[in-house]
Amino acid sequence: MHSMRRTLSITVAVMLFSSLAFVWPRQAEAAAPPLTAHKMGAYVGWSTATADSFGSTVGRPIESLTLMLDRDSWAEMSSSARGLGSLWGDRNVLTVVSFPMSVAGESLAQGNSGANDQKIREIAQILVDGGLDGSVMRVGWEHNGSWSEWSSLSDPDAYSAYFRRIVNIFRDVSPDFRFEWNVNIRYVDVDLRSYPGDAYVDVIGMDIYNSSYGETQRDPVDRWNTFLKRGAGLEWHRDFAASRGKPMAYSEWALSDNHLPGVVHDDPYFIEQMLRWIATNNVAYANYFHSNEFKLTNYPNALKRYREVLREVPGSGGGPVVTQPTTTTTAAPRPKPTAAPTTTTTTQAPAPRPTTTVKPSPPATTTPVGTTPTTTAPVPRGDGQTCAPPSNPPRSPGSAVGAGYWVIDTSGVVSALGDAGWYGDLRSTGVTPVAIAGLPGGGGYWIVDGRGVVYAFGAAPHLGDLSGYSLASPIKSIVVHPNGHGYWLIGSDGGVFAFGVPFHGSMGDQALVAPVVSGEAAHSGYWLVGSDGGVFSFGVPFHGSTGGMQLAAPVISLAAHPRGGGYWLYAGDGGVFAFGVPFHGSIPGMGLCDPPNATDLEVSPTGGGYWVLADDGRVFPFGDAPTLGHASPSGAAIDLAVMSSR
Repeated sequence: MHSMRRTLSITVAVMLFSSLAFVWPRQAEAAAPPLTAHKMGAYVGWSTATADSFGSTVGRPIESLTLMLDRDSWAEMSSSARGLGSLWGDRNVLTVVSFPMSVAGESLAQGNSGANDQKIREIAQILVDGGLDGSVMRVGWEHNGSWSEWSSLSDPDAYSAYFRRIVNIFRDVSPDFRFEWNVNIRYVDVDLRSYPGDAYVDVIGMDIYNSSYGETQRDPVDRWNTFLKRGAGLEWHRDFAASRGKPMAYSEWALSDNHLPGVVHDDPYFIEQMLRWIATNNVAYANYFHSNEFKLTNYPNALKRYREVLREVPGSGGGPVVTQPTTTTTAAPRPKPTAAPTTTTTTQAPAPRPTTTVKPSPPATTTPVGTTPTTTAPVPRGDGQTCAPPSNPPRSPGSAVGAGYWVIDTSGVVSALGDAGWYGDLRSTGVTPVAIAGLPGGGGYWIVDGRGVVYAFGAAPHLGDLSGYSLASPIKSIVVHPNGHGYWLIGSDGGVFAFGVPFHGSMGDQALVAPVVSGEAAHSGYWLVGSDGGVFSFGVPFHGSTGGMQLAAPVISLAAHPRGGGYWLYAGDGGVFAFGVPFHGSIPGMGLCDPPNATDLEVSPTGGGYWVLADDGRVFPFGDAPTLGHASPSGAAIDLAVMSSR
């Protein structure tokens, strides 16, 4: 949820799916009756009169309600739980109670310590006493954002563990509670380590508000297509819920005034498409956020369309929601006939160096950074403003002659900086890219989306892709051979697909500790890297990994020295880990008061430095990497490609 919603007096309420074989302990099945599909309702705050009037306004009585527990303190949470029971406990509707995992100032670690167990038990008992024990508990909603104490971004394992702990306590009080695992629609993937397991989740929910952030979202049709295709978007939500055999839910959805200047807020098209999406999918309940500036009655054209299209949404009395098998396809598809005749099967992988056995005490060439938080009082962020003395090695900037790079953002816009030429991009296409790779020697680049569709620009040749194939997991990266004559597509399950280049092996048929997030190539083979920093070598030397280390943030990718000898791993906080190569610095080592989130690292053509890309489009040079400027992305900046020599 976006920051503008924090102004509400009561706090309100998306990694693409991987085929990794996660295993969780199985709990006894809850005894609650099954949910029925297509319950339509609203969030109305504390007003029973508004609940009644909303049903009259849209032409269908409310069948479900999203409710909020107070999150300021445990005492206030208990008080709000009693209030909810007195207002809604005797209503014949499905109640969805948003349960804060932590109150202000608390952490996930405190919850996992057991310090809150008794307080959680008391809240559960209050809800039972108030007649709300048949509720769906929306535990720690929108956890894939940064705006709540229970955000899973920094520690998804801690989030999922605490979620399971809360579920066990609630079930111990009453078996009638059900539980929603809820994300906010976002451009970036959801780290599925935050998923607590099928035994602890009854409904997979998503919150979505009709807002526009980039020029490609001005048009209602383009904006809707972005909602469908974005990283943690509606199609991801549908596919992930189906893969777990769970129904979907929309506990919060609404129109919004949060738009670019000139965009019409009263958007009937969004309402029509959202209602038809609900009607034609396995949705247990969908509750419009009818409060404050989001009220449906604020948008007369959209309200008219809501009344018209709501008639197409089936009633909720037609039986339980559909469940589907939780098995997923693991067979790797073959490349299209345009690809070079190389096998892409993922069953030929050599025995790699697994992260479970590589637990090094860091060698001398390993330099972990960025794990010590700054304690100095913050001041406004700026490139030259620091809260702590910089700890990076001295910089020796190289010449900018012949140097350049491209930055791509979530809206598909490509920015060319330095000597890099601009050859086109995916803006206004509705395609959500996941990576960009430059043609060695310059002159073009490739862009790939999560479906494995490759888009070639400039002199970069299109050698094939995975369009039209059903993938076991989303594509995360495109890795180009140093000679520029082919590329590999890398899936989050470690599957590798070769086009114009040899297949050296993959992890596609093996259980992983963490999903694969990227790869890098040399002349003789390639490396894959997981979000835990585990490195898998195929035809290339293994120099080390962070697979046995405690990390402050998940690893994003791996970048190799252009002349071999080692590589760098880098994490989402900008921390850099050097294996067999020099350490040139990191974002945490800059001592910034409010450091940005890192999204990519690319090595300078000499190998004597690197650039780190932040999600706001800024590019930070280290070592001999020259300063070439920042991008001005329409969405979040996600990947950087360097114009390199062959």
